[in-house]
Amino acid sequence: MGQYYTAILLDEQNQPSTCSPYDFDNGSKLMEHSYIANNFVNAVLAEIQDAPHRVYWLGDYAEDKHFRNQEFVLTSKRFGELTKNESIRIQPTPANQTWIYDGFYAINLDKREYVKFEINNPHEYQINPLPLLTAVGNGEGGGDYAGVNEDIVGIWAGNYIYITKQLPVDKEFEEEFQDKTKEYLFGFDLC
Repeated sequence: MGQYYTAILLDEQNQPSTCSPYDFDNGSKLMEHSYIANNFVNAVLAEIQDAPHRVYWLGDYAEDKHFRNQEFVLTSKRFGELTKNESIRIQPTPANQTWIYDGFYAINLDKREYVKFEINNPHEYQINPLPLLTAVGNGEGGGDYAGVNEDIVGIWAGNYIYITKQLPVDKEFEEEFQDKTKEYLFGFDLC
């Protein structure tokens, strides 16, 4: 059977919001929507632009053992409640449906890493690393990612992540943050 994913975001005050692929006329299996320019993924990116959130791409087969960041385990039991709560769902709007990827960065504040979004070929599908890096439960159902670098799927789940147009310009950032674009943006195969 297929595993169905919903994006769950927690802001810095731990206030949740959810984003369902169904609200964006998308399939909910991980590899049905994990590509550059997907409108469901775009909505999540718009929500975290310049606003750090803990990001989880939560599969409905995920169990507590799948959480690398154990801080969220207690909240994971609220998954059903969160996905049914209409008041915290991100809905499609004209502003969150389009996204210009080139030149944007995904910055992981907890891991001290970043990825620069680059488009290889605008005429071909390209995997968007954010759903894969934040996936919880990968490997438990049909439609999950299986391939090169499968072992890094989920390593950003539960970390504070934000999207920005410019990298911070300060000594701490330059010394401590690692560019993971090669491994994370171009390190996954299309299944």
